[in-house]
Amino acid sequence: MSALDQAALDIVIARAAENHQAAEQELVRARARLQSAEATFSTLDNYRGEYANKLRGVTHFRTDSLGNYHRFLGRLSLALHSQKHDIVQAGKAVELQQKDCFESLRKLKAVELLRNRRASVAQAHAKRQEQKQSDEFATRSVQHNRRYT
Repeated sequence: MSALDQAALDIVIARAAENHQAAEQELVRARARLQSAEATFSTLDNYRGEYANKLRGVTHFRTDSLGNYHRFLGRLSLALHSQKHDIVQAGKAVELQQKDCFESLRKLKAVELLRNRRASVAQAHAKRQEQKQSDEFATRSVQHNRRYT
């Protein structure tokens, strides 16, 4: 393999490695967003549970307080629903990023394999050339010895 071919493959490999590293970093960020969404959901759900428990302990409510309480629980339920949607979307983003990460690794490995195969072919060719030269030298040496003996 020529030095130019080797340099070109090295550039392609470097770019593929950069792409894979970027995909891995994006996967880490996507997982962090998913964990954050799940933590927010858990916090909201716990808060709603605590607030509902407080209602069970109270025996007398003023009418306006009871209305405010039910509106607040309704808002919490909407927030939980919205957060659940965010979790689903973040989960899909993680799955997509995992696929992108796998694909970038596959491409990197394919280019590395190509470089290794080309290097092996070049090495085998060099060995054959060396063997050929060695054989020619041995043949000439034998012929030279026959002439002068």
